[in-house]
Amino acid sequence: MSIEIDLNQIHSWQSHYGENDAFDLYVGCFSKHDPELKDGRLAMWRGYGDYGNGAAIVFDTSKLQPVDENPLILAPVNYANDEDRYQWCKQKVNRIAHHISEEGLVNKDIREAAYHVFQRFLLFSLFSKHIGFSEEEEWRVVYLKDRDRDSLFTSMFGYAHGKLGLEPKLKLKLNSSTPYFPPDFRFTDVVHSIIIGPRASSPLSVFATHRMLEQIGKGDLSERVHECKIPFRA
Repeated sequence: MSIEIDLNQIHSWQSHYGENDAFDLYVGCFSKHDPELKDGRLAMWRGYGDYGNGAAIVFDTSKLQPVDENPLILAPVNYANDEDRYQWCKQKVNRIAHHISEEGLVNKDIREAAYHVFQRFLLFSLFSKHIGFSEEEEWRVVYLKDRDRDSLFTSMFGYAHGKLGLEPKLKLKLNSSTPYFPPDFRFTDVVHSIIIGPRASSPLSVFATHRMLEQIGKGDLSERVHECKIPFRA
């Protein structure tokens, strides 16, 4: 009986979230960079770097200071198989159901408990992935609208035309005017390096990249540009 009530309450919060906040949930995906692998990993170039024709921006996260109550969450992805992830969820539901039964909670308390369980499931789904992708060593930046209680990021809500047509986007500005960023923050301070992909690497590409950086006012990044030396060609 307790499990049934608890699941109904969780489903209620899921519906509420889907109707009010889900369309403005945004995820940015990154891959952990090993400093010893200066050129990156070939698997990532193949899968996410335009098959070696793109470029990678390496960020130094030690230059970012965590802030409490920030609607942006930066965390690593946990990798597991489907059964392990199912058992994790089942264990959480059984635990809260047991707690409700033992404590004799009233409906108001049950609904509040279910809210926190739903929030935990939400985070688990956002930072969990099949173990087959583990070589990515993925980290994610997630924006949660329901945590942006003062609507500090809503001015950055926009749209983009993607494969599925028009889609909502959060166009996050990385400068000192962005909420929770320090007043002296500069984008260039957190850029460790820019790697030109293995199939795009050439003196001509490096030259053009330097010119581009100068023209967009980021000329101080030119010295951080280098070519990927992995011999991956067409």
